Amino acid sequence: MEKLMTKLMLVLMLLHLPLMLTAQETNAENQNQSLSKQSKESSEKFNIRKEKGCGLFVNVGGLLTDGIKIGVEPRYNRCILSIFVGVPQTGIVFKNSHKDWESLLSISAGIGCKGIVPAKWGGFYAGGVVQYERYSGDLKVNTLREEKDFCENVGVMANAGFRFQTKCHIYFNFGGMCGPSFDRSYFRHTNILMNDYSAAYVGRDPETNFKVSAEISIGYEF
Repeated sequence: MEKLMTKLMLVLMLLHLPLMLTAQETNAENQNQSLSKQSKESSEKFNIRKEKGCGLFVNVGGLLTDGIKIGVEPRYNRCILSIFVGVPQTGIVFKNSHKDWESLLSISAGIGCKGIVPAKWGGFYAGGVVQYERYSGDLKVNTLREEKDFCENVGVMANAGFRFQTKCHIYFNFGGMCGPSFDRSYFRHTNILMNDYSAAYVGRDPETNFKVSAEISIGYEF
């Protein structure tokens, strides 16, 4: 009788052994999945890998519109401040709209702020920019008259785009800016035959225009 009971116990143990091994494998797999999920959740997103940073950038997208820009972008977590200077006459759109001007000189400067919605690859950003622009040059009106023109404008523009940031501190911004521009212009004329300019600049009526600027920039964040 005892031998029979012993044999039955051995048979039952052999029958339960595959179930026990399967349960152990399932537990191990669940533990691995849990660890993998925790590792993914704790991994740092590229654009907020550190709380603070300061980037130097060049916006080559301005070559298509209102000129190349260079500047700095201090960052505190998800808030990015942008300070830049530019040369409007290096932009295709600007040059085409002033193709009749001679001796054209220009400069621009601006400041902006944007917030970023983070993602592993960088994130989406949106904000605003205030930009001041001034330029001057000679404009031939007719065979007897030329003008020396001086113009300035202030643009208040919305700014949005995508930021791609790498672990080697290089980042890329792809977006643009658009909004109203408040323009003022002044001129003084001359008689070509007499080579005589008017005594002072005369102001034209102020104008409000719509301004668009491309943003394709590359930067390095310290």
